[in-house]
Amino acid sequence: MKTSELIRYGISSSIIDVWEETGLKSLLPVQAMAVRKFDLFGPGNLIVSAPTSSGKTFVGEMAAVKNALESKKVFYCVPLKALAEEKYHEFKKKYEQYGIRVAVSTRDRREYDERINAGEFGIAVVVYEKLQQLLTQNIGLLDEIGIVVIDELQMLADETRGAELELLLTKLKLYRGNFKILGLSAVMKNCQIVPEWLDAKFLEYFQRPVELRRGILYQGVFHYETFNTGETGRETLVMPDGNNPSDILISNVMRFAELGEQSLVFLKDKNSTRDMAASCAANSKLPSAGAAIDELSHLEDTSSKCQLVECLKKGVAFHNADMNIEEREVVERHFRAGTIRVLCSTSTLAMGVNLPARNVFLETQKWHTNKRVNRPYNAPITKAEFENMAGRAGRLSLEKEFGRAIVVAASEFEYASNNHRYIDGEIEELETHLLDSDLGTLILNIVASGICKTAGAVVKFIRNSLSWYRARQKDSISDDEFNAQIVAVIK
Repeated sequence: MKTSELIRYGISSSIIDVWEETGLKSLLPVQAMAVRKFDLFGPGNLIVSAPTSSGKTFVGEMAAVKNALESKKVFYCVPLKALAEEKYHEFKKKYEQYGIRVAVSTRDRREYDERINAGEFGIAVVVYEKLQQLLTQNIGLLDEIGIVVIDELQMLADETRGAELELLLTKLKLYRGNFKILGLSAVMKNCQIVPEWLDAKFLEYFQRPVELRRGILYQGVFHYETFNTGETGRETLVMPDGNNPSDILISNVMRFAELGEQSLVFLKDKNSTRDMAASCAANSKLPSAGAAIDELSHLEDTSSKCQLVECLKKGVAFHNADMNIEEREVVERHFRAGTIRVLCSTSTLAMGVNLPARNVFLETQKWHTNKRVNRPYNAPITKAEFENMAGRAGRLSLEKEFGRAIVVAASEFEYASNNHRYIDGEIEELETHLLDSDLGTLILNIVASGICKTAGAVVKFIRNSLSWYRARQKDSISDDEFNAQIVAVIK
């Protein structure tokens, strides 16, 4: 489907010109299916589930712009402030010249909150928690909304943030408004339960526009399986002396960089990103990212800036939540430009931030929190998390052949276990967390929102949640037990 055909769906020729100028002459298959077969621009909720980098994000952008052009207000929801910042600047650059007022609202960006509360916006890019806060203060904001786009919908399964997103979606589901809910999700097992719960159409798509080789690097050989075709293969890479996983990773990352290929390295915590970047820089023969250093020199000194500059002198950088917005923006922009060849980041960068990379290296551990004792512990990432991070390799329009997603194994056991879990294994079933969260805080929230004024209304609200829907399917909780629990919490 040619992008120019969107004029038949009410998209103005000037907006189509903007899209075509960015190289989007034709829609990708999942985008064309959303428009033609799933009534993207019409009424009714829609959930789109597709692999990372398949083009589903632009489905949300098309729907948001169409509503804004019709003078309907749009909430475009994302999980991270870094992603909100990126979307805000992107939308502002593209669309404000055509009269679409773009706003942003995160924990760090509050200057538009009064305008959003007054309804003075076209598209408001907000993080989940901030929209939750805005609606708690003023649920009537939804009266003027044409569409709510929920990007990275798979976050429903996240242990720490899934309950917050589910609460937000339950409010949207129950509100008597005329808005459309459009959810954009990476592939999840049994994810059809979400469109069932939201009474939504369901577009499920499984192909990537750029092939991905994902596999395990062991003893200098990359054993991979291709995403689209399922074919297996081997590629000889670098095997340094010794068997230290960090040395193996650094040797291969720097070899790719010397060949002109960029790499993203996903690590479990902020300290690891700085340490790995410093190690890569110490082994680098790459040219300096001078333009990025010049830009940083005009920013205030921070705990990250000095070390970041030293890494940039060798064409390497890191990206984590300790950096301020300006520092992250400089790193992201120069990585896209190609002057930064190696970027070491926490896994949160995998959540939709559009950074090009031929190769992705993944650390398979992440920090979890034990809810009983409130202490952190290390545990393997899930198959779904692996797929999301791996999908950042081989970005469309930047890689014509394929991308690589690589896990380093230092022993035969690691090779076998990682291969079993991440290559041969199945994606985990969607698990929800609202009923496991602090029910007292949940009840306070929906009472403060004005949604519930009686105990019966509280019970009814929670029984409309996805967690309750799942619990009843599994028959894991009785009505009497639940009612007693809610009454106790209210008291």
